Amino acid sequence: MRPFFLLPLFLSAPLLGEEPDRLALGNGDLFIGKVIALDDRLIQLQSPHGETPLEILNENLVELSFAGAGDSESTVELPVNSQELLLENGDRLPGELIALDDTTITFQTWFTGDLVVKRPQIKSLLFGVTPQKPIYRGPRDLEEWDMENDRNWSVSGGSLVARQRSTIGRNFGLPNNFAFRSRISWENSPNCRIHLCSMRTNTENNHAGDSYLISLGSTGIQVQRILIEANGDPTYQRLFNDAISLRSRSAKSMNLEVLVDRESRQISVLLDGEKIGQGVDPNEPPTGGCAIFESLDHASGDMNVRDIEVNEWDTRTRALRLEPRAGNELDTLSVAEGDRFSGFISTYDPTEENESFAIKTDLDPDPLIVPLRHCAVMYFAREEGTTFPQCRYRINLLTGGHLTVSKIELDPETLTATHPWLGTLKIDRRAMKSITKS
Repeated sequence: MRPFFLLPLFLSAPLLGEEPDRLALGNGDLFIGKVIALDDRLIQLQSPHGETPLEILNENLVELSFAGAGDSESTVELPVNSQELLLENGDRLPGELIALDDTTITFQTWFTGDLVVKRPQIKSLLFGVTPQKPIYRGPRDLEEWDMENDRNWSVSGGSLVARQRSTIGRNFGLPNNFAFRSRISWENSPNCRIHLCSMRTNTENNHAGDSYLISLGSTGIQVQRILIEANGDPTYQRLFNDAISLRSRSAKSMNLEVLVDRESRQISVLLDGEKIGQGVDPNEPPTGGCAIFESLDHASGDMNVRDIEVNEWDTRTRALRLEPRAGNELDTLSVAEGDRFSGFISTYDPTEENESFAIKTDLDPDPLIVPLRHCAVMYFAREEGTTFPQCRYRINLLTGGHLTVSKIELDPETLTATHPWLGTLKIDRRAMKSITKS
């Protein structure tokens, strides 16, 4: 059959009464149906208007969103885990630690089985992570957003793309405690702002009103509080800044996460899973539920925002996420009570009556025993010169987390993929939210 890759096709009817998969191509075409097979060469899509599957060249793929990817109820029947593994290359996996030795850990997942991971490839392991209530996943289309000019923004391949200097916003109904996460990329240099907790979805008079402002530039990240004076003029109060060089990043992208706790007036920023700063708002917190992306660059397509997630979360999860490592040379284990132990995490006893870790330290000849129920976050010693292999695809998971892989092959139930560190993986199709070109 001749590959189908240029003619645009727009289908509205779902397949067999079910929500369809959505296939976005680089030229802006959108195909709707059921993806029945996919490999590095072709994508086979069964449309509701034909018996013979369409064949589409994989090289044009931008994003494949699976049925139910935007529906928070689709995760209700899927297993949830209270532990999360973050790899040094940025991959994030929900699961459970079941074994540990001097060189590796074994991490059990429901969607791809047991994974044996080398300790230097691990950035952190979080314990007691409370499942987060999802508020929003997207973007799906422009109709759910408010814009100052409809021609300034577009949705292409699952991303918000700015055509020139402009803003786009949405009322998310942000709760008191929330995590706001997105992946931001650029062509030349980062030059954008994010407004959170605003009462409106635009920057009228060049500001968003009473809100938090996160500014992203080539020389760093700054977080400010915008306060409105009695005469209506804004004042800007700096909460913290980090002089990290974003322009020098070879990937020209970053995973940005902002954690806001309006009850304790704290706001924290994580970059690629690593905390870079935290500020305390000395004022009464802003009360709005809106968020705004603002592109400050006049170049077309120089702000690209994808994988936007808004989750409600509790203060325990926040405390666990933000515990720092003691140093790169030693293992670190932080507990929920605030203590932090450094040394070598030598063993893990998973038996139900014990469930504890043994840590060898310089302070005591006998190993320190820490029960699992007290653990917050674990770090392993880092090795210098660790390389992060480039991968072609990113698999986003419905229950949280993602994987970057190279070769893939999809059938109706399973995706087989090659991970640079974990080897060949067979991933349950039910776990997948989307596949994007990495």
